[in-house]
Amino acid sequence: MNRLRMVACAIALAGLCSCRFIDAQPGAENIRVVDGSQVSECELAGTTTASVTDHVGFINRDPASIDEDLVTLARNSALKVGGDTIVPGERPKAGERRFSVYRCLK
Repeated sequence: MNRLRMVACAIALAGLCSCRFIDAQPGAENIRVVDGSQVSECELAGTTTASVTDHVGFINRDPASIDEDLVTLARNSALKVGGDTIVPGERPKAGERRFSVYRCLK
């Protein structure tokens, strides 16, 4: 019986590791995510560093879920500074990623 509980807990934790934990603020879905070559005509509004947990207990979260949460946080931050476009920095490390925020759409 204890073995069955342990297996059930492991499955539940694994399911949590692929879940998204961050909700987008209204309007965040309109923030564009582009690469650095597409912002040459834009005004830099600032930078933001997004950070989320990269593991639940002893299980690492799915990298795609981590990246999705980081982008959602960066979009939320872009709204606060009046940006409409974000450019991701280097790949996430330990659940953290830096983004540049731009005003591109006039």
